[in-house]
Formats: sequence, structure tokens, C-alpha cells
Amino acid sequence: IPYRCEDPSHPYYERVRGDPRFASLLQLPPHRTETYAALMHALSDQITRGHRTSGQRFAGGYHLLERLDDAVRGERFLCREISMMLAELVGATGGYARLVALLSQEGSGHVVTELWVEDAGAVGRWVVFDPDYDVWFSSVNGIPLSALDLHRMALERRFDAIVAHPGGSA
Repeated sequence: IPYRCEDPSHPYYERVRGDPRFASLLQLPPHRTETYAALMHALSDQITRGHRTSGQRFAGGYHLLERLDDAVRGERFLCREISMMLAELVGATGGYARLVALLSQEGSGHVVTELWVEDAGAVGRWVVFDPDYDVWFSSVNGIPLSALDLHRMALERRFDAIVAHPGGSA
């Protein structure tokens, strides 16, 4: 069931919508793959990936605007932090987001964001967006894929049925 972490009318989201880095993109229709791909790409352009240069945890939480200010000062971010930033950005549109931890049998992992889209040829569905690598996935038929879809296809070794959409393309 779709959900929101915060009410989109929350004053913090008003600040996010008014921020010049994203203001024009946040006017695009919510719950659309192309909107979320554009937001993910814009976020990706603002940050550097990698272990934190300061070595400190973010004591103030993971508020998107503060983290982007850290990025301007040269801070780097891990997949979990970048995924949290995308979730906040989507929340500002009134959209639904959740983090998904992907774990291997060896114990390594990666965090992505699933976003609720309503243009996927159905009533609506969760679609995986990976803001760390600035990519989302669809089937060869153009249906956006969830993390569970990708998992099942990988188990079935149907890698040729997966299309990666890099750089915010929709």
C-alpha cells in the first residue's frame, strides 16, 4: 500500500519546493516515471558518491537541503544517504517512496529507492530507482520494474529481459 513519510504540505517540503536547484522539476506531475527519472538525475548531478570526506555521521539527520549544502562543501555520500535524499525529494512532490536494502549472500549490500508510479501500464506499482548510479530499470516491453521484479528476473537468469535507463532517461 502506498504511503508518505510526511505530509507534503509540511513546511520543510515547502522549503524543498522553493529551492532553485529543483523548483522547476518539482512542478512536473507526480507519480510519473519521467518526473522521478528527472529528479533522480538532477540530484545525481548535485552530489559526489563515496565515503564521507569528513568521516562524521550527519548529526542533524538526512534533510535533503542540508545534505546538498554539504555536497557543495565537498562532502561525499553513500548509497543509503543518496537514496534517502531522493525519497525526500519525491516526498516534496506528494509522491510515495521507500528504501530497499539489497543484500548478497556474501553479505555486501546496496540501498535503492522504490517510488510509486502510476504510468506503468497498470493502476500503479513500485519502481526501483538507483540514485547512486543514476539509473532505473524496465522490462524489454517498457514496463518499469520493482526491486522484487529485478530479483525474480535475476534468479531466473533473464538478464536480457532487463533494460537499464541511465542518466534520468524515461
